[in-house]
Amino acid sequence: GAVEDYQEALKYNPLFYGAYLCRGHLERSIGNYKNAINDYSQTLVLYANNTEALDGRALCYRRLAEAAQDSAKKADLIAKAEADEKKAESLKKEEDS
Repeated sequence: GAVEDYQEALKYNPLFYGAYLCRGHLERSIGNYKNAINDYSQTLVLYANNTEALDGRALCYRRLAEAAQDSAKKADLIAKAEADEKKAESLKKEEDS
């Protein structure tokens, strides 16, 4: 499947941030939020100002927060989501100016 195709691409070029980003989108779309967060985080290691990865990771944090039973865990996930959203918003404003 598609996840395996991205894994194969990353074997040949582990610095190809686009494969991590696309795999993150795919993982998010099927509800694998933790895997998606890992892929978005790796995208950000390779391309720190990628607003698409920040937005995707923030959405995953929010989805995990919705399911969290522990209030401290929920608050931590929401804080992470808000930090990513704030950074993405700031970067988008810079792009527009």
